[in-house]
Amino acid sequence: MEETGNYWQRGLGAAQASPNASLFRFLGQGGVALKDKLLLEVGFLYGADLLEAERRGAIIHGVDVNPSAVQRMQASHEKQRFALCDVTRQPLPFDRYFDVVVCRDVIEYFNEADLRHAAGNVRAALATDGMLVMQFPQMDLERQADADRDALLDIASWVRLERDFVVAGNPMIYWKPSHVVEIVEAAGFILAGEKSLYETYGVEEKFMRCNKYFLFRAV
Repeated sequence: MEETGNYWQRGLGAAQASPNASLFRFLGQGGVALKDKLLLEVGFLYGADLLEAERRGAIIHGVDVNPSAVQRMQASHEKQRFALCDVTRQPLPFDRYFDVVVCRDVIEYFNEADLRHAAGNVRAALATDGMLVMQFPQMDLERQADADRDALLDIASWVRLERDFVVAGNPMIYWKPSHVVEIVEAAGFILAGEKSLYETYGVEEKFMRCNKYFLFRAV
């Protein structure tokens, strides 16, 4: 993550974020219970998903490369449960095994070596039959023609982008899902579930993103 790490060394200020409802729906549909489970999020930033998991009964932990993110969570929780850590270079700094690991909107900043190292470090920290849920943008699209509101999605009116439409200069990449599965399974996982979520952005529906979700079981 050396190539993109500086992008995340920004202050967070008083900014807030909302939990990802699709993430928790996916976990529920996959039969992943959170109550009284040890849950770790890799790359939690604002901590919205962690706080929602805590509300659902999980015992939350987290690592991030952003010092401000870690300090914010440490200020309201047991300090030892949140740590500054680059999982592409370092093992997870906890003396326990986790039931669930969440990694959302993170691997698009990894190269292949990063993902291999991260998957291995996560596997080493998971309990037997522990679950890893990942989400990343598979593709971004921009509409090239006016859409018929009453018609189903006309993919021909959309063109695929090679850049993030949300933040200028975002160094993210687009992973091929089959390649992600190959790398993660090689680290000691088996694919247990997946879904694709297509969502338009903005009030004019000019842009659309496909977010890919994977659920892996440790083996």
